Amino acid sequence: MSNKRFMVNDVLIDESPGKPGFLESTDKDALQFYRCLLCRRIVNIWDLRKYKGCGYCGHARISPANLTLWEKIFQIVKHPKVWKWKQQKNRM
Repeated sequence: MSNKRFMVNDVLIDESPGKPGFLESTDKDALQFYRCLLCRRIVNIWDLRKYKGCGYCGHARISPANLTLWEKIFQIVKHPKVWKWKQQKNRM
């Protein structure tokens, strides 16, 4: 694995082995979701891994977000293996 490092919200994200990665939630089993500051869409851990920011507009500035009921349903439909979400551990 390469030692990729990049910035999200002025926070250095280090993808090297053994590094904790990006973690905003204090609950170890919670999966944190974010909102893009440009288009206001939801950004999840999979978008951060793939696009290094918003998957829709590509903007890298995000903030932690509480999801609405419809956004929760959309995320479950988009990533249906909810039982595996705890394995993600908010790690990059």
